[in-house]
Amino acid sequence: QACRKSFRPALPPFVSAVRMLSGVDGAPAPPCVMCLTPASKQCSGCHAFWYCSKECQRKHWKAHKVDCGRAKELQEMTPQKLLTEIENREREFNLVTDIVRAHRATSSCKTVWVTRGGEMLREDLDDARELPGIKDQLESYGSKPEKHQQDTINTLFSAAEGVSRAKSLAYFQEVKSLKEHLESLARKDEEEGTTTVIKCGGQQGLVLPGLGDETTAPAGWRPQVAAEAAAETSRQVGRGIPDDGGPELELSQETQDAFAAMRARMQSVLGDQAPAMPVGTP
Repeated sequence: QACRKSFRPALPPFVSAVRMLSGVDGAPAPPCVMCLTPASKQCSGCHAFWYCSKECQRKHWKAHKVDCGRAKELQEMTPQKLLTEIENREREFNLVTDIVRAHRATSSCKTVWVTRGGEMLREDLDDARELPGIKDQLESYGSKPEKHQQDTINTLFSAAEGVSRAKSLAYFQEVKSLKEHLESLARKDEEEGTTTVIKCGGQQGLVLPGLGDETTAPAGWRPQVAAEAAAETSRQVGRGIPDDGGPELELSQETQDAFAAMRARMQSVLGDQAPAMPVGTP
């Protein structure tokens, strides 16, 4: 059975663009999140979404109730907390990528991919189908779907991993200027003994005090980069890698510790049936 590892880079409001506003106290309320008419009510839990009526709020609650707590937390961020969260996402992305690549390089099971999660995965799968060479390959498999079922999965998810990686790297490049501003705000808070409150998510994106209204265009991801990453992943998944082939992977101590923890969890559940996990440098 094909498996995948989902990765959700940083905070959803930053994925397509970074919005920097001067503040919310004097700004007009956003429209109703459900019907886009003028709004006068807020979610009393997170204060991140606006509604025109109780009826629209009840309709939104069906989906919002699972993330209201997280939305509230994102409305009460500080520069240091937000900076740490962004840096942790980048660190986790690199760590997961190292683990999966090392696994594919040493294990007989190659069908493990790193992708973004949730709706972003759906978006990446759609973009993957349009990558150079992928669309034609999938169409050729479609002529005999039963025969090429596994080939279709391998090709599509390898391409989705390439798209996800290209978009994630573009995202981390995009937020560099944001990180610099957060570092400046954090230093100011420490020096002056103040606490700057930053609102994230909800209907207003990211609200950073001290900046004029502006919208920075996303750095963008390049399909060619995604196609190259997809081709490399496809080679690993489709034909495998010889035990004595390819460059050695230098794994950090943090990655080795992650391997050890993962191996222990798998063995506690599967016992002798647990697949082999690489240790140290393959």
